[in-house]
Parts: sequence; structure tokens; C-alpha cells
Amino acid sequence: MKSLIIILAFICSTSAEATPFRIGTILDTVGEQINDNIDFSQERLNIERIRSLNFDTTFFNQIDAVIYLNAFGSDARRELSVAEQNNLFNFVLGGGNAYLGVGAGNSTPFPGLAALFGITYGTFIFGSETGVVQDPTNPLVNGPFETDGSYVNTFFRALSTPTNGTALGRSPVGTTLVYFAEGALAPGSGQVYFFADEVSLFTSPSQDALLANALVSFGASQIPEPGPLAGLGLGLLGLCGFIQRRRRTIL
Repeated sequence: MKSLIIILAFICSTSAEATPFRIGTILDTVGEQINDNIDFSQERLNIERIRSLNFDTTFFNQIDAVIYLNAFGSDARRELSVAEQNNLFNFVLGGGNAYLGVGAGNSTPFPGLAALFGITYGTFIFGSETGVVQDPTNPLVNGPFETDGSYVNTFFRALSTPTNGTALGRSPVGTTLVYFAEGALAPGSGQVYFFADEVSLFTSPSQDALLANALVSFGASQIPEPGPLAGLGLGLLGLCGFIQRRRRTIL
């Protein structure tokens, strides 16, 4: 009986102490706009969020995936420096994963980070359009969390798609989500979802699920449902009781 109790304790502790998948975000008022998206994921996935004021090498050495947006229309928007953009890109080349919403700006785009991925911006769009994921087999929509595969673009520009990328999402004006699969950018490189602007990372039932599905495809594990664990525990305890009663009967 003691052996079964030890096994049960081991199973529960192993589930509770599994190493979390580490996601990194920028620490400012703009970066915090994705809190609701991340809260949805944290309730369902074994993830740890690491915030940093700077996208330096120390920050990227701590994480498995980065989530970044820069928000048009906010005085607190945080455009990455050239060094930080290079750090992010090198992180992806080294196998890190990225979920990015990079605003197009009011009159001129922010081309730096996009250019590193071989992406260019089209004509500025002042308005709101709904984008739809085009590939139903992509992990973004073919994951464990239900989504209608839509997202909103506001104040954005259509994106060009480099030959090593996929035009994964489209709005009426053109491609607004480019996807890079593992190894697409370089041998061993990670996955990248590159949205045409930051609004795609704002909260909605569909967009919460999009991020959660992406994190699972990056390597985050789901938190076990309490029901199966509880059932396993009761089953083992019942077996312990049965064995104990049988031993008493035999004796």
C-alpha cells in the first residue's frame, strides 16, 4: 500500500513540477495590452511569463518564445532599437519562436524588423479589416483551442511574402499575416507568426485561442485536467483499500 501511495505522490508531483515553457514580453504599457491573451493561455498551458524593459541577449537567453507588439496611436509605444531587432531575429535563427504584431505607423511604416524577415509593407490602410487564416491545417487554427481563425487589422499595411514564408492570413486588401515554419529562415530556426499590425494581438475569444494554439505549436504543454488526475488518485486509493482488505481476509 505504501508503494502505491508513493507512486501516486510521484505522479502528482511530476505533473505539478513540470518545467514551464517560458514566454517573453516587453515591460511597458504597450506590451501589457496583451495581458488578456496571455491570461487565457496561462490558465490552460504550463507557461511562465518573463518581462523585460530591454530586448537584450540576457532576456532572450531566458525564454523559449517572444511575443511583441508596438501599438499605433499610443504615446507609450515601444519601437525596438536596431540592436534589439537584431537580437530578436538572432533569437529566431537560433531556434526561438516569435508571435509578432508590428504596427505600420500613421504615415511611414516601421520597416526595420520586417526587413530582417524579408517582409515589406504595402500602402497604408486607415480603417479596420478582418483577416482570416487561409490554411486550416496550420497549428494556429488546428490546435487544441477552438477559434474561428479570424483577427482584426486596424491602421495597417498589407505585407509582402518572401519565398521562404507563407501568406497565412489575408484581409480584403491582401496578406496581413506571414508565417515562417521551423527551419524556413535558416537551418534550426524557429517558427514565426508576423501580423501586419499590433491590433491582431488584442483580446477576443478567437484571438485568445490563436495565441494559445501558437504557444502549443511552439512547445508549451497543456495543464492536465483535474478530473483525470483525481480519477487516477481515487482509483489507486481504491486499489490500495482492496489489497488491504484482501490481505486481512487471507490472514
